Amino acid sequence: MSLFAILRGPVTLMVDGRPTAFDEGVVDLPEDVAAPLLALGLIEPSNAADGQVANRSETLPPQPAPQLCAYRLLVPPIRVKDGGAVIEVKDKGAIVYLTPGDAQPLLELKILARVPTEMLAVEVPPSQAEGELPPPPIEESTPPPAAVDSSPPPPAGETGDQAPVLVNLNAASQADLVALPAIGKTAAGKIISGRPYSSLSGAKKASGLTEEAWAEVVELVTV
Repeated sequence: MSLFAILRGPVTLMVDGRPTAFDEGVVDLPEDVAAPLLALGLIEPSNAADGQVANRSETLPPQPAPQLCAYRLLVPPIRVKDGGAVIEVKDKGAIVYLTPGDAQPLLELKILARVPTEMLAVEVPPSQAEGELPPPPIEESTPPPAAVDSSPPPPAGETGDQAPVLVNLNAASQADLVALPAIGKTAAGKIISGRPYSSLSGAKKASGLTEEAWAEVVELVTV
């Protein structure tokens, strides 16, 4: 407990759980009770133990708690009362609770902005509270559809790697035979003259081709 001189009375203090008003004079107060009164310039430390004791008025009836409203800090820092202490708020966009009377001059100076009650349930980022639009939502990219092969399918019975068409030695013309490797006009004439053939060996004999020449043709012909 310490002695303090009341500079501007009356000062209302809690005595036995009830608010009590004191006039100018000297009072004995705990440090935590005296701190907010010192900050507001209502009292000052006093060393005069024999000073005039402050007069105590009749105990006042309990006063209703002041109505507090929510405000967003636009231009920090500011000092506000929090319970019995004075604190400094430095964060832009922070929510502070003040009485309308304390907040009015700060509202006029654009230091505070009133926060509607319905917005307190969902915290709003400071950038949106100051009128900026929220960033657009990020859309998930959709992969392009797979390419579809529009080429018509091959005819039935055909494949990509078809076997070569064999030349029938019993029906081929001279031009067809000459188009084959190792067969000239003379060999082609002999093959046509010796028809019909029941086997390739008979066609080989009639053509007069050597073993090497016939080996080039045999895989390309039939009878």
